[in-house]
Amino acid sequence: MDDSSTYIGVDTFGYYEKYILTQYLIQLTGTALVMYPLKFIILMGILYLLDTHFEDNIILTHENANQNGYFYPWALSCDPE
Repeated sequence: MDDSSTYIGVDTFGYYEKYILTQYLIQLTGTALVMYPLKFIILMGILYLLDTHFEDNIILTHENANQNGYFYPWALSCDPE
């Protein structure tokens, strides 16, 4: 949802992105659609690191999800804006 609002705001209404990396990528590509693959690449990288970091015998339950680090990709996707 954050990517969609950024895309609409930047491309349709002429708003600007306040973060340096995304602002640079938007200027480089000429569109805010670059946010979708950027977030996908970051999310896949985080999930890969989490998958390779933890042991295979860990059973993910609601109680240990935060303890095992599976809460963090969700938290990173929540933008306070």
